[in-house]
Amino acid sequence: MAFIKMPKPRNLAFIGVWLVIAAVSVAIPIAYAKWKKAHNLGGVPLSFDATDELLSTEAVAGFAEGCGLRVHRISDQTAQRIRAEGLSFLSKAKTGRDGGRYYNYGPWSATPPGHHELVLRGLACVPLENPNEAVLAKAIEHATNSSGSFYATGREYDIVVIPSLGVVVVSFSG
Repeated sequence: MAFIKMPKPRNLAFIGVWLVIAAVSVAIPIAYAKWKKAHNLGGVPLSFDATDELLSTEAVAGFAEGCGLRVHRISDQTAQRIRAEGLSFLSKAKTGRDGGRYYNYGPWSATPPGHHELVLRGLACVPLENPNEAVLAKAIEHATNSSGSFYATGREYDIVVIPSLGVVVVSFSG
């Protein structure tokens, strides 16, 4: 009868430590990706049924101050409802998915905004090095300065929903 040689306890501890390190090194990026997605969607109201993130860019200026832009696709059904119902659909969209801890919006208005309205405030300070990002930003800027879209502002942020492009834009500065 053959005997199976058992590893020494010291070797088992060594293997256990490496298994823990491997598990943590896999879990941390997964947890970070989930946190980042939730964080980036934080300014989007739940009623917008946002899906893919098309653009997320930001610049940091000073200690914890920064500006940026996050663009998410909205579902076709949401875009159709906004086109059909307009401000009545948007009237309940007063807070972001963060539950209003940071993102609390004022009343919604139709575009184009007035001269003194701070809309797309984070667009001017972020570098758009990718040509596709620059094209998307130009389309967003054009749609915001035309009729057919809607916006609301907050303390250091604003939100623009553009049904014709099927996107919602959260912009921040400060």
